Amino acid sequence: MATYKQRRTQEMSKEHPASASAPAPATSSKFLLEPVSAYTTGSRFFLEPTKGSSRQHLSTLILMALGIAATLRLFFHQLHCDDSILLRNLASRSSEESCVLPPLPPIQTRQDIALVLEQMNFTTGIEIGVQQGLFAEYNLKFWPSCRKYKLVDLWKQQPNYFDSANLDNLVHETFYQATKERLKPWEGFTEYYRMYSSEAAKLIAKEGEQVDFVYVDARHDYCGCKEDIEMYWPLVKPGGILAGHDFMANYEVAPQDWSVCMDGSIHPEAVKGAVMEFANKHNLPVGVTYRETHWNSWWIRKPLC
Repeated sequence: MATYKQRRTQEMSKEHPASASAPAPATSSKFLLEPVSAYTTGSRFFLEPTKGSSRQHLSTLILMALGIAATLRLFFHQLHCDDSILLRNLASRSSEESCVLPPLPPIQTRQDIALVLEQMNFTTGIEIGVQQGLFAEYNLKFWPSCRKYKLVDLWKQQPNYFDSANLDNLVHETFYQATKERLKPWEGFTEYYRMYSSEAAKLIAKEGEQVDFVYVDARHDYCGCKEDIEMYWPLVKPGGILAGHDFMANYEVAPQDWSVCMDGSIHPEAVKGAVMEFANKHNLPVGVTYRETHWNSWWIRKPLC
């Protein structure tokens, strides 16, 4: 009597007669180069060569290899490009960081500015709006390293300027003479520009000089202050300081009226508006004296690059 295993083998032989005589899989190198197809017999999986030449299959393999090589070449090229972009970004960031300057120490009043200039080893400056020379005298006393100090003032009455300092020409002449007398101890390195600040800026620019420090205290209307900032900023050395007096808008200075420009146009933002507009345009921080309840000074430090 046949066992179950024998009966099952006989049934499989009847269902799949080809399996009994199926050749053993070849292992020759010739077979490996030929295309293969798969078929199943029961639960088994077989591979056998298909009809076709070994040369065609070899060509297919070569094309596949070339495709893989091209893909790898593209990948590594993109990787190189990404690395180049990353290096450029890092270099750019490093360059930007090298332009950043440490903040100035806190400045309580404008009388402290000279001490800061001395600490920073600055040697040259321009003051715009000198009047009687009191601030210039103070600066020169407490800034002994200074070797050149340019004084810019019209020392005349100006049109459309409703400021308490806009006095008649006789008073301005007195102020001019008092300034020269007051600054006699420093006459070896003080220079006078008795003209509009815009004219003086052009002359100084022609001299080809840049200075460490500029202090703007001339016309306090928006137009006048804006013009001074824009014309004297190029004259400040990288790392230097552009500063000024009276960081205020028109509503803070009554009964004076700083809203009126020389051309008659109205700009109530006055000094404060001109300073902040310039700082925002160039993405620069503005410092303001913190121990003065009125007539505060402001300053902007020029980046190195």
